Amino acid sequence: MVHGTNRVVCMVIVLTAFASIAGAGEAEERFDKGVLLLDSRRYPEAIAEFQRVTALQRTNAEAWSSLGRASLRGGRYQDGLNAFDEAIHLQPDRPAYWNGRGDSLVLLGRTDEALKVYERTIEMDPKQDAAWYGKARCHALKAEKTDALACLARAIDLNSQWKNRAYHDRTFWSLKNDKDFQQLVEL
Repeated sequence: MVHGTNRVVCMVIVLTAFASIAGAGEAEERFDKGVLLLDSRRYPEAIAEFQRVTALQRTNAEAWSSLGRASLRGGRYQDGLNAFDEAIHLQPDRPAYWNGRGDSLVLLGRTDEALKVYERTIEMDPKQDAAWYGKARCHALKAEKTDALACLARAIDLNSQWKNRAYHDRTFWSLKNDKDFQQLVEL
């Protein structure tokens, strides 16, 4: 009888391993599909794919982060924040996840909290251009021109793509006619 029980246990282990491998393959396919959908701006479909991936692989921090990005772009800001929080829970040392959390907070109108998140991200890696840009946005929203321009200048120093982005970003519209802002984003 013990011999038969061992055989059943072995079969369960083997079947579980096969299911795990099959699940990993499915998760990888769905993740890749989600990325394509996200790049195609098909946000509801991308969100659905990333949700499936996170259901298959609860500890896949990159899937949670991708779900966060898709949610933000799809206008589901709280869902985005929740997804980034899960990614951070799984891998707290990834600055990109913290940037996503900050972006979520800005979109939710929680500027003071977002500012602290961006500052923490910059402490982790001072060369995080997206965090400097996010910090600039927070200061602009709080009508803190000097700080906004200083942070924006740092973001642009690290990555010149922020010039064009800032020029078109509604967050900086209050500075559109400011000569210092215009000089900074001069294309």
